[in-house]
Amino acid sequence: MWGKFTSYIQTIKDPHIKELMERIMLKNGFVVKEFPIHSAAKSVHHGYLGGLLEHSLSVTEICDFMADKYKFVNRDILVASAMLHDVGKLWELSDFPLNDYTDDGQLLGHIIIGAEMVHDAAENIEGFPKELESLIKHCILAHHGEYEYGSPELPKTIEAFILHCADNMDAKVKAIEEAIDADSTQGKWVGYNKMMQRNIRKTEY
Repeated sequence: MWGKFTSYIQTIKDPHIKELMERIMLKNGFVVKEFPIHSAAKSVHHGYLGGLLEHSLSVTEICDFMADKYKFVNRDILVASAMLHDVGKLWELSDFPLNDYTDDGQLLGHIIIGAEMVHDAAENIEGFPKELESLIKHCILAHHGEYEYGSPELPKTIEAFILHCADNMDAKVKAIEEAIDADSTQGKWVGYNKMMQRNIRKTEY
């Protein structure tokens, strides 16, 4: 999965974005070591070893698929933002066996941490356009989609909105998949799912 995930960097045409991704994803030893094995959450979805990579790859694949379905989409910004949207979780959540929130996870959260990473990396790339930095950071800051779900901003660009939809879809579909997979009862109904706030039914037809 790591090889498939990082291969998306080579499909990015914009030289500034490509260098940004190489610095964060390929040249940062901590990211290279931790990203493939980290969880994506404490318990809600992808809360297991490798969950962060599985989720990030899925979101990136969805965004790549969506990039040419609509006009006005900058694929490079969308794909890069999809790859980076949860990178802050490497500092938000501790390693297993704890897999719990760190101080920075509680005080800052992965959204702010991820945006700061983009800023720090862009500052060290000669000629990196400030507007481009803001557009990528906006995608990260807005990917939860709503203020009540922890986004400091609402999605205000087409790339940010596609990323939010892709992230939301993968997280929620995975939650349903995990609920069905964990069910050991008889019958078609799994039971009430807290994240989805509804009873889940298996499609036994």
